[in-house]
Amino acid sequence: MEKRSRPEEGLLMCDKCQIKAYRPRVGPTRAFQVHSDVLFKIGRFRRSGLLYTLQKDQTEAVRTAEWFMVDAFKREGEKPIRNVALRQFADQEKEALKNLKRIQSKKYIQKDALDMVFQIFDIEFWYKETVKRFGPSIAATALQGFKVGLSRVDAVLDFDPEADRIRQTLTEVLSKTKGINDSVLDDLVKNIQRGLDEGAEDFVPYVQRAFNVSRSRAQTIGQTAATPGFEVGQIQAFEDAGFPFKGWISRRDGLVRTGKFDHLEPDESGQRVKISEPFTVSGESLMFPGDPVGSAGNVINCRCTTEPFEKLIDE
Repeated sequence: MEKRSRPEEGLLMCDKCQIKAYRPRVGPTRAFQVHSDVLFKIGRFRRSGLLYTLQKDQTEAVRTAEWFMVDAFKREGEKPIRNVALRQFADQEKEALKNLKRIQSKKYIQKDALDMVFQIFDIEFWYKETVKRFGPSIAATALQGFKVGLSRVDAVLDFDPEADRIRQTLTEVLSKTKGINDSVLDDLVKNIQRGLDEGAEDFVPYVQRAFNVSRSRAQTIGQTAATPGFEVGQIQAFEDAGFPFKGWISRRDGLVRTGKFDHLEPDESGQRVKISEPFTVSGESLMFPGDPVGSAGNVINCRCTTEPFEKLIDE
């Protein structure tokens, strides 16, 4: 087996380390320790100003490697949110089937799909339940983003969960996350209507089919909810550590969205703005990748991240 040594002191990143950053051949705990070590090393170079003395191709190599390592931490934050979504869908299905059994036993089947769905799915209850269930895991992404952000600027600071930027973003993310219940409602209505059109007497398979569709969205829910929490945590860390400007980094792998919603342009154009000001992305003002104020096409499944700068223009 090929031996993989740690980067030398004067080396920021090599091809082998880039591979190790996103496809580790060691256990996950050790892999994330490697990621943290290299991010801290990049942070020291950034803090000292040496990062800005590199040749363009070297700088781009560092940015690519940094994206991979940041993304690895971000993906870890998605897992708890995805699991919460799956558990919630399972509980919703269980409740809906229980209520369906009750109304079917009373021959209370409605001829209107929406009325029938309201008999088996209490959407107001699930709005409130979603906030309680998703709140802790979404808040955890902000803390993780803050920690990663500090490593990227070589700083050690305390996290304030009550900071205005953090609190506002998490509130907006939770508000958007409640919308998953609207999608469940739509799935139920479509499938129940199909059952009515087909003259079904047993609607259990139609309810189950609706929740199979909902469960398929769990991965997207995890990524879309984790990204803004993580990114606002990073932004808070950059500002607290004295880095007043931010830039946009895309994956640049041929799969980055372009066209109407273009996430490659703010990266390639070198867009750099004040921490407190938004990027202009596809005609929308986004404070960071995944900003919940953006339209669905601009934020869902976004893989971009931000980078800190001490100056608006390199000198």
